[in-house]
Amino acid sequence: MNEPSTVITDYVLGLVSAWVALRLFKRPHPPQRLWGVAFAALATGAFLGGTWHGFAHNEVLWKATVLSVGFASFGMVAGSGYSFPWLRVLAAIKLAIYIGWMLFHNEFIYVVLDTGIALIVVAAIHLWKWNGPML
Repeated sequence: MNEPSTVITDYVLGLVSAWVALRLFKRPHPPQRLWGVAFAALATGAFLGGTWHGFAHNEVLWKATVLSVGFASFGMVAGSGYSFPWLRVLAAIKLAIYIGWMLFHNEFIYVVLDTGIALIVVAAIHLWKWNGPML
């Protein structure tokens, strides 16, 4: 095993994310199911990433890992912005751009950038919903 601490933390993240995804998929509301997609994709990315870090450094496994995390960021934005159909469209466009970019790039910084953008959008949506429109 190459990086045991990374493997363990990735696999624990994968287990917790899979458990949350299963609970969210049982919910009746579409936004919660989109968050289920986010957590399922995160679980997939964590399991694949742990395997890549610990056992098999190969291109296909890495691509599957980074693309899974892109689907996670899509699910977060689409689930949080469900009441704004245009935001779901933008989340899908962001995902398509991310996939197109990551097919030709391997650097993890792009995963961090995509996830960071998604988290900023999610935070803005929830702050807006919590405080009401500021316009």
